[in-house]
Amino acid sequence: MSIDMTYQRMTTAILERFRVAGSWRSGLRIGVAFLVGLLVLGRVVAPDAPTHLDRDTVADEPPSDVRYVAPTNRADVAGFLAPGPNDGEFNVAWIGGSEIKLNAVSLPGEFSTRVEAVGNEQLVIDAYSIIGMRALDTYRAAVAAIDNDADALVIVLNPTFTTDEWSLSEWRNLDVSDPMALMRDRRTVPWSIALTSPGDMVQGAGIETVPLLAASVEANRRQQGWFDTFDVLLPANDAQIAATSAEVDERLPTDSTSFWLLQDLDGGGTDIALRIVGIVDGFGIGTGQSDSIMNALVDLAGDAEIPVYLYSAALNPTFINDERYAPTATEIERRWARLQEYNTHDNVIVVPEMLSREFDTDVAYFDPIHTQTAGPLADLLVERLCAQWMDRTERACR
Repeated sequence: MSIDMTYQRMTTAILERFRVAGSWRSGLRIGVAFLVGLLVLGRVVAPDAPTHLDRDTVADEPPSDVRYVAPTNRADVAGFLAPGPNDGEFNVAWIGGSEIKLNAVSLPGEFSTRVEAVGNEQLVIDAYSIIGMRALDTYRAAVAAIDNDADALVIVLNPTFTTDEWSLSEWRNLDVSDPMALMRDRRTVPWSIALTSPGDMVQGAGIETVPLLAASVEANRRQQGWFDTFDVLLPANDAQIAATSAEVDERLPTDSTSFWLLQDLDGGGTDIALRIVGIVDGFGIGTGQSDSIMNALVDLAGDAEIPVYLYSAALNPTFINDERYAPTATEIERRWARLQEYNTHDNVIVVPEMLSREFDTDVAYFDPIHTQTAGPLADLLVERLCAQWMDRTERACR
């Protein structure tokens, strides 16, 4: 008797004995057994539940106690990991992109060194900060902060939010971590349907029930450490690297958005200032969807009934005063002025004017968006935020 025939008889006997795979009922039993085994295995081998401390974040300078709760890489599907509120804390959710946290420069961090408490409660800041944040990501972050019972929200209005150019959509892991966030408002429902696939929904549900999925980033890090033990680093071939680099067009960026900006601006897109102009102009696209999402954000904030402060990103005064770019800066402020007019909520303040227009000293910038120090902007915001919190909560900053 051949090995194949023996194997076939053995598997047939097992299938008949245990009555599996013989009908749809047996197939269902297999599926249920698989899911149960996955749940058990996930709880047995899973790392500890992920926290914001598991994420790689550059330390603030000067040092601060700000908690950075957003994902820092696109493989992280755990979402926003803000710790729950505690008694005796005034919890502020600060939402924005690289304009509030870039490497060691942190606007919330600078603010926290100036204000220790609000009333008799210790000030605790959770920064929902992602580089290249979309308007939809800002909306999701606001939903997460409100669900986490934040006492106040501070939200940066980025220039990219003024356009319907949606190719800046690299943070697809947020579509997985909270697939239902965009279903709360009819204006964002179409985007939930368009961006969230059935697979995202299943994975999101799995994260809630299987700890191994929720902790996948930490698990992957451990596995990578194990496998890296077997890596062998070979000496670099400098000649080959030089030859390869010479073949690369320095004008060609790594992402498609910048590539098309280069084409649209006829080579001038290597200038970051001109890139901002191109993004805000939106390549001639209307701003209807952008208006709808930002209006939904204001209404979400208004319904939360907590102090919410939305302000325009403070662009470099050199940029906003340059005759080549001043019209774009004015258009950005005009866009947020429309949002200010839309706002009817007493607990929400929308500031369309860039606070950098009020700098009384020269402030060094890396580029048109990012300051080399966040101190001057923090000084301006201490006055404004503390005034709003006093008005809404009758508690003074100290």
